[in-house]
Amino acid sequence: MARTVLGQTSLPNASTVDGVMRQANSYWMANNNVGTASWSRGAYNTGNHRAFRVLGERAYHNWEVSWGNANQWKIGPEGSGDADAYACGQTYIDLYGMDLQPLYLANVKSNIDALVASPATNGWTWIDAFYMQGPTLARLGNLTGDTNYYAKLWFMYDYMKTGLGLFDPTASLWYRDDTYTNAVAANGQKVFWSRGNGWVFAGLARALQQMSTNAPHYQDYVTMFQTMAPAIKALQGTDGMWRSSLYDTNQFPNPETSGTGLFTYGMGWGVRNGLLPAADYTNTISLAWQGLT
Repeated sequence: MARTVLGQTSLPNASTVDGVMRQANSYWMANNNVGTASWSRGAYNTGNHRAFRVLGERAYHNWEVSWGNANQWKIGPEGSGDADAYACGQTYIDLYGMDLQPLYLANVKSNIDALVASPATNGWTWIDAFYMQGPTLARLGNLTGDTNYYAKLWFMYDYMKTGLGLFDPTASLWYRDDTYTNAVAANGQKVFWSRGNGWVFAGLARALQQMSTNAPHYQDYVTMFQTMAPAIKALQGTDGMWRSSLYDTNQFPNPETSGTGLFTYGMGWGVRNGLLPAADYTNTISLAWQGLT
């Protein structure tokens, strides 16, 4: 796929980012309830918690604590065998790290401990699962110092990547699940979904944040992150956005905000933490920000 040549633009200043974060999150809270501990609210609260930590806005913290209380600090309704049920665990564990309330940690840890103790490694059959459960495993590894959590993370990731063959090394992108490995879009190209690849890319960033550089397989995740980044960058539209079907932009021509948001987050984190060169990615990030806002 040919890289679209985009114009140069500058990053927004901190106060602009602050204002947009507050506007978006305040609007969302005004138009939603706390909801269940399902994957969608779990994913939302990963962002809400980070916004609280960056901005110090107590309303955001109160919201996530109310959400946890409403769900009795239990994993999501998808059930213990479904990775989606563990997205909430990322926020529960982060809140436990702030407040050391045993209730915040108990249910998610007991369910993850049962997973770690089992021989099963084949739970991630679709790539979204990596964002939902992977950073939760990494958080427990960081919190407890027990490398068994990192080991299970690796086995499940490798099953998804190698066992099911969901990563395409030629494209440096991921198929959504094994029904797509031989699928062809209307234009004859392979089918790679924007949001699914965003879940993996952002999930790698969130897992790596919980690891020291000598943690098991740390470098493998870094290599994947650095392999995906240029492939994603090359598919950005002239408006700064990505489309739902990355190789067939005409299939769903509207700009796709969820994939774009996840890519922008991952690239921003990668530059800030020295894993991606600023000279190569700053313009991509700033154009994406302009498209999103």
